[in-house]
Amino acid sequence: MMSRVVQSCLASQCCLVESPTGSGKSLSLLCASLAWLRHFKDKNSPGTNDEEPNTKADYEDAQDQTSIDKQTAAASIHNKNCCSDCRSHHAVQAGQQQERQPDEASMAKCNGCVCHQAALLDALESDRQQQAANKVKIPKIFFGSRTHKQIGQLVRELRKTAFADVNMTVLSSREHSCIHPTVIGNRGRSKAEHCKELLKESSCAYYTRKTSADTQQKVRQNYGLRPAWDIEDLVTALTARKDRSPCPYYVARALMDEADLIFCPYNYLIDPTIRKNMSISVKNHIVILDEAHNIEDACRESASITITEEQLVHAKKNLDDICRDAELYSHAAPLLDTVEKLLNVMQTSASKLRAIGFNQMEHVWDAQEMLGLLRYAGIQLTEGSHVALTQHLGAVVQTIEERTAAQRGNPDGSDGDINWTAVRRKGGNKSGSARGSSAAHVTLDPITVQALEAFLLVCHFLTRDNCKFANDYRVALQKVKAVLHPLNQTGWLSKRQNQQDNPEQTLSMSFWCLNPAVAFADLGSAARCVILTSGTLSPMASFQSELGQAFPLQLEANHVIKPDQLLVCSVANGPTGRSLCANYQNSERFEFQDELGLLLASVCETVPHGVLCFMPSYTFLEKMRTRWANTGLLERLERRKELVVEPRGSNAEFEEAMRTFIARIEASKAQAAANQQQGDGCTGALLLAVCRGKMSEGIDFSDEQCRACVTVGIPFPNVRDTLVSLKRRYNDQHAKERTLLDGGQWYETQAFRALNQALGRCIRHRHDWGALLLVDERFAQRSGRYLAGLSRWVRNRATACDSFQDVKSRLAQFVTARTAAAAAASIEAPAVGAAAAATASSSGLDSPRSAPATPLPSSPAPLDSAGTPSGKRRLFGLKSSVSASPLVIEQINLISDDDAVTDDDDAGSDNQTDDCHPLEGDSKRPKLESADDNIGSSNNSSGACLRHCFACGKQGVYIGNGQLIADEDNNDPRLENSKMPAYCARLLYHCRYSPDQLEPLLSMAETAASAPPLNCFLSEADGPGVFVAWLRCKLCGVAAGSVQLAPKLDSDSACLVYLLERR
Repeated sequence: MMSRVVQSCLASQCCLVESPTGSGKSLSLLCASLAWLRHFKDKNSPGTNDEEPNTKADYEDAQDQTSIDKQTAAASIHNKNCCSDCRSHHAVQAGQQQERQPDEASMAKCNGCVCHQAALLDALESDRQQQAANKVKIPKIFFGSRTHKQIGQLVRELRKTAFADVNMTVLSSREHSCIHPTVIGNRGRSKAEHCKELLKESSCAYYTRKTSADTQQKVRQNYGLRPAWDIEDLVTALTARKDRSPCPYYVARALMDEADLIFCPYNYLIDPTIRKNMSISVKNHIVILDEAHNIEDACRESASITITEEQLVHAKKNLDDICRDAELYSHAAPLLDTVEKLLNVMQTSASKLRAIGFNQMEHVWDAQEMLGLLRYAGIQLTEGSHVALTQHLGAVVQTIEERTAAQRGNPDGSDGDINWTAVRRKGGNKSGSARGSSAAHVTLDPITVQALEAFLLVCHFLTRDNCKFANDYRVALQKVKAVLHPLNQTGWLSKRQNQQDNPEQTLSMSFWCLNPAVAFADLGSAARCVILTSGTLSPMASFQSELGQAFPLQLEANHVIKPDQLLVCSVANGPTGRSLCANYQNSERFEFQDELGLLLASVCETVPHGVLCFMPSYTFLEKMRTRWANTGLLERLERRKELVVEPRGSNAEFEEAMRTFIARIEASKAQAAANQQQGDGCTGALLLAVCRGKMSEGIDFSDEQCRACVTVGIPFPNVRDTLVSLKRRYNDQHAKERTLLDGGQWYETQAFRALNQALGRCIRHRHDWGALLLVDERFAQRSGRYLAGLSRWVRNRATACDSFQDVKSRLAQFVTARTAAAAAASIEAPAVGAAAAATASSSGLDSPRSAPATPLPSSPAPLDSAGTPSGKRRLFGLKSSVSASPLVIEQINLISDDDAVTDDDDAGSDNQTDDCHPLEGDSKRPKLESADDNIGSSNNSSGACLRHCFACGKQGVYIGNGQLIADEDNNDPRLENSKMPAYCARLLYHCRYSPDQLEPLLSMAETAASAPPLNCFLSEADGPGVFVAWLRCKLCGVAAGSVQLAPKLDSDSACLVYLLERR
């Protein structure tokens, strides 16, 4: 995975990476991209790289300084500070635009006057511009994830690496970062709107104090913000000093200028409106989108809009009031005209509406029909008209903001959200300044701005590149009737209200984008590379065609777990032998509903603790639940598991359901630990949820929370949904010309992507275990058509069972074996811990947390093929020249094995072991030389000894620099008065090798004569010799034996795990 990421950054190629949850995906993405960035800085930044050059800022500063100098020179000329020759030169006739160039003699005569200085300033400006253009721009890494919670998980992973001190920031909404007490206390109002009002009134002291923390250095020195921080950490740090707290929202945005790593929700990068509002430019930068399985839907949604009749009526009234202002009329009138005509089109087209379902009417045009309809109404949608309307809106917004700011004493007046000043400059200057008290009270409502911005956004896409994307849109006029019944004091409808409905009709017009490439094109063409990653990208065939972007680099990785940690069964029949095909027709039949209930009851009686069951839709779930309640099956289920159903309502209901489920699991764990479970009593909880629901994405059901995951059917999108049917027809129309998936293939892809997300709730880390049951006879078909849509780590382990009895037998054996293994491990752990404590006490060792990390002596430079020291290094396939320098060893911070990055390709091999050391029993113990034989040895043979691990207390193999590093008192004989902690082979190799494989690795020597030539895992280039050294790996951040690829180990090293996997 790391190889793909670095190759993507090097070659500026887009990449798709699917790696299951718990396989070290986040850690690999962070370490590989940041390691490449560090190397890029080393290669392109002369001298020190402590501070990244800000080319844009330097260029703007040069322009500002030159402008100031020119104004000074002009003022001097007007003040007659020139010599006589220059004054005569500037005395040109009125209206004359041409000036003669002074000759060398006159320039020599007046080389001290301001004219000569102005000429020099012109040359200086040209030189500064050239210097700014010649500077190498250091790329930034934009790391987007789906939610702020997932960003928090990424930050925690970053803290475990050697890159924790990277300059970074986290972009978020005001909902997560606003600290103004008035805004926080007003729960019934949008924080964004309230914040903007406070800024316009210059009444937010937090915003004015943002300059105290607008750089990485300031925020760390002034507020003690620790490296690798989340948005909650920033808020806590900035609010610790209440008398001088700056605004976290604007501080995080200001820190973006210096940041190398920028975390944000990925809609900040996809949505062009948010990119503009947040001043985000991805040009020539690296974009990593995690949890990108929904990227196609997100792109379509970001290029689609819906405008209601109510919004347009409100905007019309607001703009009509603004047009009464003489100064604003020229800009507001075109906006008002557009709104009135669009509103007229919407209202006059209502006669075309046709009923498509209960309480809903609809009419659909293709984009060309709509453009013709708008032209007929007088709205000319062209690239030029779109730009003109954007400039008019910018002029109105900026003028009103400046007026408000002038009244409040804030000459700036900008709230920092939209750079309307830049928008206005493209369309000309203002006609004048604000005059009159009545004009100062004109306001532009947020509803008006929202409606206009939405329409202008879709106009941009429709008219861009000579209407290139116009055929990718459909326009729907919809009317929805919402029947509102006020309840009486008892919570019931009154008799009169129950007899008579009061329907409220909402008329809206939606511009639906059917091609995600419309929005992704800007991102893909501007960025250096885009890396899409998720645990469930499969099926991966659609991304290239749907996004209109080539992905030459792809990886579909295995899981890191062993085969005996996962059971995958396709279930074609129920307990009574009835076939199970969970399509719409069968879901209506009682026989199917009863069979599914019996199957689920049997699973709950076999599997302890948590069981998840995902169904295709809420409607499907309610049918099953109702039937089971009527037949008594629900009562049977509740005797074994507490039943929790995913709610369709608010976040509060969702959180309550999660708390109930987790509390029941914790209670069952406590009962199991105390051996209090009796016979047929309750053994945990059953969660009934739906694919594409909140429970199926982004929720971590680890360990006992999910010992079995049951998926029912295949969650195809609703075929009756208008947007789904339009998309299917669109793909059928353009499948050949654009190499798109046809409508049917696209439809299936959406279903399997949702199914894979649900299956991914089980197995959340490398020590987790669980069973996946695919309940639908289609998965048992010999053709394997439906299994092909599953993620690689699932489909490779899927087993088709002949009957449900076979499924139940396999499930019972699996649960029994895993429960016994877990019980044995829990018994062994305390004994090992006691032994480790006794060993540490007897040897006088410090605890692992307080152990000092002592540097090793300098090591020789790598040797070339001739056996001579070389000053050249090869890293990532690039050559650079560096002088040899002493070996630098960093302090080692241990990382738990749960978080270690491993190679997926060999996951689950027979050689893998969960033990701390690979030596189990005398028969497996490799022949190692005794400790005394190797102490102080000058040869380059094997250096290893059997000792207790300083980190975990278990006995293992310990090496260092190819020679023995510890005697019985843990002293390195080569170091005077120092102690060197020894680390076990598990930390060194992460259990990737059997004892037979470890022995030759441990015998690697320090010189090229005996060390085999190993290539860097990031390239195919042949490298020089390698040797083992104690330090933290610069690529994965794991504390382990590392391989020197260059004298400068603090930036150019990779651990043996990765190097040896690429031999």
